[in-house]
Amino acid sequence: MYLGEEDSSRLSILPVDKNRYLYFLPGGERYWCYGWTKGKLLVKTGTDSFANDYRVERRGEDLYMIINYKTIGYPQTGGTTPLVMRKVDSRRYSAKEIARKDAINKPFLTDKRVIGKWKKTDYYVFLREWEGENTSVS
Repeated sequence: MYLGEEDSSRLSILPVDKNRYLYFLPGGERYWCYGWTKGKLLVKTGTDSFANDYRVERRGEDLYMIINYKTIGYPQTGGTTPLVMRKVDSRRYSAKEIARKDAINKPFLTDKRVIGKWKKTDYYVFLREWEGENTSVS
């Protein structure tokens, strides 16, 4: 994925690490928040659902996909961020095969500090950017 630094801060879901990949699974099978149908990359998060237009172009020996990615502010601005992806292979992956997995079989331990309702105050790429009054993290 090739992005200018100015674009990477506006992305809500797609990874900007050039070593990560976006998979188009057979039959439009969904994984994580992604799915697809011809001409559309479908992104459904817990709060937003977007059908992002894409087109495919050949440049020399390589096949590229240009996605008009609807970012967080899309409902207000209508703006999109163009993402350029290069096809790496034609393998038919499965959602199970590409899933990221943590060891989540953990015994329950209570933490009374977290009981209740929480509201997001901001989003930071790096924690050091947070300059609140009491910034101790435990």
